[in-house]
Amino acid sequence: MLPASPVTVLDGNRFLVADASGDVNGGTEGLYADDVRMLRLWRLRLGGQRTALLGGGEDPAHYAWSTYGQILDPTRSGAPTLNTRRHQVVTRGGMRETLEVTNHGAETEHLVVRYEFDADFTDLFEVRRREFGRPGLHFVGGLPPSATIREWLPDLHAWRMYAKERPVLHPERDGQWQTGVQISFSEQGVPGEGDVL
Repeated sequence: MLPASPVTVLDGNRFLVADASGDVNGGTEGLYADDVRMLRLWRLRLGGQRTALLGGGEDPAHYAWSTYGQILDPTRSGAPTLNTRRHQVVTRGGMRETLEVTNHGAETEHLVVRYEFDADFTDLFEVRRREFGRPGLHFVGGLPPSATIREWLPDLHAWRMYAKERPVLHPERDGQWQTGVQISFSEQGVPGEGDVL
């Protein structure tokens, strides 16, 4: 069964709003914490493309979602041999995504896994105002930080954000490969606090 879009995964006031495949593409989609959008872009590309969505659904806990897909190769005939499972969990501490790629083919496959992300730290009311044209409240105070690895670049007057990736298995013939990405919320410091950008 194909999930309806958007998909919402939540734990209290920490939640992810994504499309049916688990990607965040803008608009009101994003990863939110305490009424602030931390991520406004979160996309997975495998071999330069999106997976063909097979289905998805909520896991037994309300704060987890799994999406199933296939990696299509237009240069090959026959059924696709690479299947995917994308598991997203949102908790008070942040978001964790685990990607599993299973090879059902007779040959070892080589595949580039790419996550694209961007943060904007925009107040939820401002996101709604921009998207729906509704006037809302705009808070000027400090925003809760995202604890991805971040570095202030004074020459650019900007924050550079990093995410960690950890490979677990190698995709052999009839094998499975897995990796995970963690986005954490932190209470220490506020990006740009005291700086005028």
